[in-house]
Amino acid sequence: MTAATLTITRHDRDVLFDLLRRREIRFGYSPAELARSEGITCQQLCRDIEEERRLRKDLAEPETFDLTMSQESLATTLKRLHDDAERAREEDPHRLEPRELPEVRRSRLASGAYICNSLVERLDSLAGESA
Repeated sequence: MTAATLTITRHDRDVLFDLLRRREIRFGYSPAELARSEGITCQQLCRDIEEERRLRKDLAEPETFDLTMSQESLATTLKRLHDDAERAREEDPHRLEPRELPEVRRSRLASGAYICNSLVERLDSLAGESA
């Protein structure tokens, strides 16, 4: 796997952190339900959660927001967060999610999906430059 450093803005970091927090709430409440909703096994979900924890660790750095996961793992994690945000826009909020107006929630999730997609495009660009 090729490693790459992707530097992101504070806003991007905050949005990614929010998406990760949402998934962790759902994982902590019912891993089996989350795996079913994504059409994967619980074992795959556990591997996915480990990648997401690695991303959370990168996001926790106080001064810089350099994502240092392998390109493949980072792209996979960002795509998963994108898909989760898209799916969540059409679902009712999980009972442990913060209460907010539906339009605010949809806007927040749409922003998250957009940022994830933009970062995947940047990763693809980096991969093209190194090829």
